[in-house]
Amino acid sequence: MVPAADESEKTSIMTSDTFRGRIQAADEAPPALVVLMGPTGYVGKQFPLTQSEIIIGRSVESQVFIDDKSVSRAHARINVVASEVVILDLGSSNKTVVNGESLEAMTPRKLKNNDQIKTGNVIFKFLERGNLEAVANKELNEKAEKDGLTGIYSKGALLEKGPEAIRRSEVLNEELSVLVFDIDFFKKINDRFGHAAGDYVLKSLTGIVSQKMVRVNDYFARYGGEEFVI
Repeated sequence: MVPAADESEKTSIMTSDTFRGRIQAADEAPPALVVLMGPTGYVGKQFPLTQSEIIIGRSVESQVFIDDKSVSRAHARINVVASEVVILDLGSSNKTVVNGESLEAMTPRKLKNNDQIKTGNVIFKFLERGNLEAVANKELNEKAEKDGLTGIYSKGALLEKGPEAIRRSEVLNEELSVLVFDIDFFKKINDRFGHAAGDYVLKSLTGIVSQKMVRVNDYFARYGGEEFVI
């Protein structure tokens, strides 16, 4: 006779708010490209395909901007129509290759989930709409880019984004401003009230600056202990 199983040992699935939230986020996730191989700072980067027409290229005006000489200025175009995503090579020097097959210029190719796209020396992975992997990649990218205490961008993310912003400003002849500031006598706060108080000051300051000073296209980062850059 088989003994009755202990109710506490039965396998079960708990539908938590976090689980439901991630499933909902996946349902709403747009199609995306994830860089599998490419220049330093690009690997793992995810480009959501939220526009009907997206250019992959070396031009700073490209929606998927790749700063690599193996990529043409306007290398390939992606068109998103409802649930269908197609890619076309734009007559690039090093061709556009999907799953090992070189595309003829201006000949559309429908993309399927997990397709690999090679543009020059850069390889992307295509994720279709509603892919849970896109949500996971986004979360990982945000954790890597954000400062753990304040939630604004980290020094590493700033050093990656800075050269791109400078180049874009030069090419497009747009003005670029850099604001650097710190907190005077911050060490005295830590010494007198403890590091928990210092952390509170940092989080409060970045919250106020984010709400009152940082615009939509601005980039706000923590450069050092109490040093910040906009």
